[in-house]
Amino acid sequence: WRCSPSNAPARLVEVVRDAVACIGMHEDPPGSNRGPQVDVWLRLAGADPGAPWCASFLTACFQRADPPPIPRLASALKIREWATKNGRLLPVGAALLPGDICGIVRADGHGHCGMVAEQLDGERVASIEGNVASAVRGMVRARAAWGWFARAV
Repeated sequence: WRCSPSNAPARLVEVVRDAVACIGMHEDPPGSNRGPQVDVWLRLAGADPGAPWCASFLTACFQRADPPPIPRLASALKIREWATKNGRLLPVGAALLPGDICGIVRADGHGHCGMVAEQLDGERVASIEGNVASAVRGMVRARAAWGWFARAV
Protein backbone atom coordinates (compact mmCIF):
# COMPACT_ATOMS: atom_id res chain seq x y z
CA TRP A 1 0.00 0.00 0.00
CA ARG A 2 1.24 3.46 -0.79
CA CYS A 3 -0.01 6.99 -1.15
CA SER A 4 1.67 10.06 -2.58
CA PRO A 5 -0.52 13.00 -1.51
CA SER A 6 1.75 15.40 -3.40
CA ASN A 7 0.53 13.78 -6.64
CA ALA A 8 -3.03 14.93 -5.90
CA PRO A 9 -4.43 18.09 -7.46
CA ALA A 10 -3.02 21.00 -5.41
CA ARG A 11 -6.39 21.73 -3.80
CA LEU A 12 -6.59 18.16 -2.47
CA VAL A 13 -3.06 17.53 -1.16
CA GLU A 14 -4.04 18.29 2.45
CA VAL A 15 -7.36 16.45 2.04
CA VAL A 16 -5.49 13.28 1.05
CA ARG A 17 -2.94 13.73 3.86
CA ASP A 18 -5.76 14.12 6.38
CA ALA A 19 -7.55 11.03 5.02
CA VAL A 20 -4.36 8.99 5.42
CA ALA A 21 -4.05 10.26 9.00
CA CYS A 22 -7.53 8.83 9.71
CA ILE A 23 -6.45 5.27 8.90
CA GLY A 24 -7.03 3.21 12.02
CA MET A 25 -9.88 5.33 13.43
CA HIS A 26 -12.65 2.92 14.30
CA GLU A 27 -16.17 2.38 15.55
CA ASP A 28 -16.88 2.10 19.24
CA PRO A 29 -18.16 -0.48 19.87
CA PRO A 30 -17.08 -2.40 16.75
CA GLY A 31 -19.97 -3.21 14.40
CA SER A 32 -22.13 -0.35 15.67
CA ASN A 33 -21.54 2.27 12.94
CA ARG A 34 -20.99 4.61 15.91
CA GLY A 35 -18.14 6.16 17.86
CA PRO A 36 -17.00 9.69 18.68
CA GLN A 37 -15.32 10.35 15.31
CA VAL A 38 -17.75 8.27 13.25
CA ASP A 39 -20.65 10.26 14.73
CA VAL A 40 -18.92 13.52 13.68
CA TRP A 41 -18.54 12.26 10.11
CA LEU A 42 -22.18 11.14 10.02
CA ARG A 43 -23.37 14.55 11.28
CA LEU A 44 -21.24 16.38 8.70
CA ALA A 45 -22.91 14.40 5.93
CA GLY A 46 -26.41 14.79 7.37
CA ALA A 47 -26.76 11.09 8.14
CA ASP A 48 -28.45 9.52 11.14
CA PRO A 49 -26.32 8.09 13.97
CA GLY A 50 -25.55 4.43 13.29
CA ALA A 51 -25.93 4.71 9.50
CA PRO A 52 -23.33 3.15 7.20
CA TRP A 53 -20.55 5.72 7.03
CA CYS A 54 -18.16 5.17 4.11
CA ALA A 55 -19.63 8.11 2.17
CA SER A 56 -19.89 10.25 5.30
CA PHE A 57 -16.16 9.73 5.90
CA LEU A 58 -15.42 10.69 2.29
CA THR A 59 -17.66 13.76 2.52
CA ALA A 60 -15.99 14.85 5.77
CA CYS A 61 -12.56 14.54 4.15
CA PHE A 62 -13.56 16.77 1.23
CA GLN A 63 -15.14 19.36 3.54
CA ARG A 64 -11.59 20.26 4.61
CA ALA A 65 -10.91 21.85 1.20
CA ASP A 66 -11.90 25.49 0.73
CA PRO A 67 -14.31 25.52 -0.91
CA PRO A 68 -15.32 21.87 -0.55
CA PRO A 69 -15.34 20.26 -4.00
CA ILE A 70 -18.31 18.00 -3.28
CA PRO A 71 -21.48 18.61 -1.29
CA ARG A 72 -22.30 16.82 1.95
CA LEU A 73 -23.54 13.42 0.76
CA ALA A 74 -24.07 10.30 2.85
CA SER A 75 -24.24 7.51 0.27
CA ALA A 76 -22.21 6.11 -2.59
CA LEU A 77 -25.31 6.39 -4.79
CA LYS A 78 -25.69 10.13 -4.04
CA ILE A 79 -21.99 10.72 -4.71
CA ARG A 80 -22.24 8.92 -8.06
CA GLU A 81 -25.36 10.95 -8.93
CA TRP A 82 -23.49 14.17 -8.07
CA ALA A 83 -20.49 13.08 -10.17
CA THR A 84 -22.71 12.21 -13.13
CA LYS A 85 -24.67 15.48 -12.96
CA ASN A 86 -21.48 17.54 -12.70
CA GLY A 87 -19.46 15.76 -15.39
CA ARG A 88 -17.01 14.32 -12.85
CA LEU A 89 -17.26 10.60 -13.71
CA LEU A 90 -14.02 9.37 -15.25
CA PRO A 91 -13.97 7.31 -18.43
CA VAL A 92 -13.10 3.63 -18.12
CA GLY A 93 -9.34 3.23 -18.01
CA ALA A 94 -8.60 6.87 -17.11
CA ALA A 95 -5.46 7.49 -15.10
CA LEU A 96 -6.32 7.93 -11.42
CA LEU A 97 -4.95 10.55 -9.05
CA PRO A 98 -4.80 10.64 -5.25
CA GLY A 99 -8.03 12.27 -4.13
CA ASP A 100 -10.18 10.73 -6.86
CA ILE A 101 -13.33 8.97 -5.68
CA CYS A 102 -13.87 5.24 -6.17
CA GLY A 103 -17.25 3.64 -5.77
CA ILE A 104 -19.62 0.84 -6.46
CA VAL A 105 -23.41 0.92 -6.36
CA ARG A 106 -25.45 -2.28 -6.49
CA ALA A 107 -28.83 -2.61 -8.17
CA ASP A 108 -30.57 -2.11 -4.80
CA GLY A 109 -28.95 1.35 -4.47
CA HIS A 110 -26.58 0.35 -1.68
CA GLY A 111 -22.87 0.54 -2.25
CA HIS A 112 -19.46 1.56 -0.99
CA CYS A 113 -17.02 4.33 -1.77
CA GLY A 114 -13.58 5.56 -0.87
CA MET A 115 -10.75 7.84 -1.89
CA VAL A 116 -8.03 6.83 -4.32
CA ALA A 117 -4.68 6.92 -2.56
CA GLU A 118 -2.62 5.75 -5.53
CA GLN A 119 -3.05 3.91 -8.81
CA LEU A 120 -0.54 1.11 -8.21
CA ASP A 121 -0.59 -0.25 -11.75
CA GLY A 122 -3.20 -0.84 -14.43
CA GLU A 123 -4.90 -3.49 -12.34
CA ARG A 124 -4.72 -2.36 -8.69
CA VAL A 125 -5.74 0.73 -6.77
CA ALA A 126 -4.72 1.71 -3.24
CA SER A 127 -7.60 3.44 -1.46
CA ILE A 128 -8.60 4.99 1.84
CA GLU A 129 -12.02 3.71 2.89
CA GLY A 130 -14.29 4.24 5.83
CA ASN A 131 -16.51 1.52 7.28
CA VAL A 132 -14.28 -1.41 6.34
CA ALA A 133 -14.27 -3.94 9.18
CA SER A 134 -15.52 -1.15 11.49
CA ALA A 135 -12.65 1.26 10.73
CA VAL A 136 -10.91 3.52 8.24
CA ARG A 137 -8.54 1.29 6.31
CA GLY A 138 -5.87 1.61 3.65
CA MET A 139 -6.90 -0.99 1.10
CA VAL A 140 -5.62 -2.44 -2.16
CA ARG A 141 -8.31 -3.64 -4.52
CA ALA A 142 -8.47 -4.69 -8.13
CA ARG A 143 -9.45 -1.72 -10.25
CA ALA A 144 -12.22 -3.90 -11.70
CA ALA A 145 -13.75 -4.28 -8.20
CA TRP A 146 -14.88 -0.64 -8.40
CA GLY A 147 -17.86 0.25 -10.56
CA TRP A 148 -16.88 3.87 -11.17
CA PHE A 149 -14.33 6.57 -10.48
CA ALA A 150 -14.83 10.32 -10.26
CA ARG A 151 -12.59 13.35 -10.03
CA ALA A 152 -13.61 15.75 -7.26
CA VAL A 153 -11.75 18.74 -8.76
